Amino acid sequence: MDEHIYLIEGRAVRFAGGFADHSLFDLTFFTEKHNKYASREALDVVATRLNLWQPQSGSVLLPGSRMKQAAIKRFIKERIYNRIPFEVSVFAYFFYRYIFRLGFLDGRKGLVYHFLQGFWYRFLVGAKACELEAALRNVATADEARREIARVTRQNIVAE
Repeated sequence: MDEHIYLIEGRAVRFAGGFADHSLFDLTFFTEKHNKYASREALDVVATRLNLWQPQSGSVLLPGSRMKQAAIKRFIKERIYNRIPFEVSVFAYFFYRYIFRLGFLDGRKGLVYHFLQGFWYRFLVGAKACELEAALRNVATADEARREIARVTRQNIVAE
């Protein structure tokens, strides 16, 4: 969902030129995978909004750490993007990727990718977060919340 790779030791090497990820999987694989990711990300969004649980020790991205870029992106996502109604933010994000970041230069394949990843997926996360928040509105206990989360997201939430 939100992968950020960083070095603990050694050195990074930068290559000149671009990067192309030529997936060998079809659109069915892509949509099924992203549907599962959307459920997990919606859970993360709602858990953050409702302060359902604290992150595990060591998983927090702190400004000033070696993971500065990841911390900045996480800050923007949690403090700005996730607070904008998803019906608005998905249009802005798609516009940013497809127009501002020149995704349209990738032709039809670029349109399909940016629309599915930058619009459809983000919209799905927002819709699933709304669905989950509605399901949690009337729960009284942590056990009820875990059962509702498991029912709506098909994610098994284990008590600590």
